Amino acid sequence: MKLIQLLLEDNIPTSIPSDIMYHLSSNKGMSGDYFYHIGTLLQALHRGSTMQDIQPEEKFYLHTVKFNPNVTIYPKVVDDDPEEGYDEDFDLNDLGETDVVIYNNAVEGLTYPEPLPDGCKTADKEPNYSIYAHRKHFKVVKVEELTTGWEGDDYNEELNQHTRALYAACKLDYVPDVDENYADGKVKGKSRPGRVKKSGASCKGSVTDLRAKAKKYGGEKGKMYHWCANMKGSK
Repeated sequence: MKLIQLLLEDNIPTSIPSDIMYHLSSNKGMSGDYFYHIGTLLQALHRGSTMQDIQPEEKFYLHTVKFNPNVTIYPKVVDDDPEEGYDEDFDLNDLGETDVVIYNNAVEGLTYPEPLPDGCKTADKEPNYSIYAHRKHFKVVKVEELTTGWEGDDYNEELNQHTRALYAACKLDYVPDVDENYADGKVKGKSRPGRVKKSGASCKGSVTDLRAKAKKYGGEKGKMYHWCANMKGSK
């Protein structure tokens, strides 16, 4: 059976959705022999809002990417993050030379984990697809620097480009509120508790330590440890 028939039968996109082309991290470059999570604009900005809660940065880099024309879509939509192996029917070793993986993103672009602006009009999109792809499968066509407005415990709302971009992606008007800034996960300079805390996990520690705890605990707690490791690793 041809690949195109398999994709159609399983309701898998036969081409990369045009809105999945963004990656946000605290690193300006996307080099090296790595896999990256590529998502919609909302997913990328939502990812960044929680990265601030873990490792406060003065600025982020929003990367717009373009996939190589010869990429093929792995013939299965993977359940949650492909890197961790939550989907028992998927193995990274099964990927072909030109494969990219579409997966159901269980974190970014949804109303949980916190934070997303209240009333985000584009949250909880179904399906909430993201792509997991090796760096060799795409090129970076644009890098935009987004300042967050935070320098330690000091906040300047006029410098918060990231929050304004997140509100725009949510199709909401941005109304500055220093006392409780939902998009940045801060309440009077302190982090808001979210899904990580509720699971009993913590984002403290090195990337290596967090990945080890993800394997140790499994379940929701393990997912949050793995997610924290990804945020710190900025992939």
